[in-house]
Amino acid sequence: MFGQQTVLDGHPGASDGKILIKSELDIKTTYLPEDCTIVTKTGDTITLEYDVCSFLFSVTVSPNVTSAYDAYVNDEHKETSKETEGMPAGLLEFTIGKKMVVLGLDIGVVGMCTGEKRSIKIPPQLAWGEKGIPGIIPANAMARFDIELVKIQGQSWADWYVEILQIVCGICFAAGAIALGCEKIREKKGGKKSK
Repeated sequence: MFGQQTVLDGHPGASDGKILIKSELDIKTTYLPEDCTIVTKTGDTITLEYDVCSFLFSVTVSPNVTSAYDAYVNDEHKETSKETEGMPAGLLEFTIGKKMVVLGLDIGVVGMCTGEKRSIKIPPQLAWGEKGIPGIIPANAMARFDIELVKIQGQSWADWYVEILQIVCGICFAAGAIALGCEKIREKKGGKKSK
């Protein structure tokens, strides 16, 4: 049901110590254009049209089911959860990999081409988590997005320049810190010999 497990190395969400597995998402391509040569990748700014955004959450819990995600995985979701409509349809623009949307959506749009339609079911740990958003999204809610990719805008030269500049500054800072540390060590060693 969830496809092959893939650890998403290098994804921004992986930096919090959690191992992300793409197989935790239920991604179904509902329409694939014939010309699908250019696909999305991390760093692209994309525009999505979403028709449905709903939340699946547990309303009655059996001994074997502790959350909507467990109910979904165990095919018990018909008896143990209900679906509620979330946001109305609209356009959503974000940059993949910049943590601008929930992690499951960020992961689920990678590899899409313009005009492609997908239905993505996202477990709570890749959506809004154990707490949800009080009064808006229930705790431990699975999210479902039915989306169509409207536009892909690759990284501009300015974006590349900023990223390269950040990397160079980080390297220079680290090198400076190491040099300063080495100088302090030399001073301490030099001070001990002269006494």
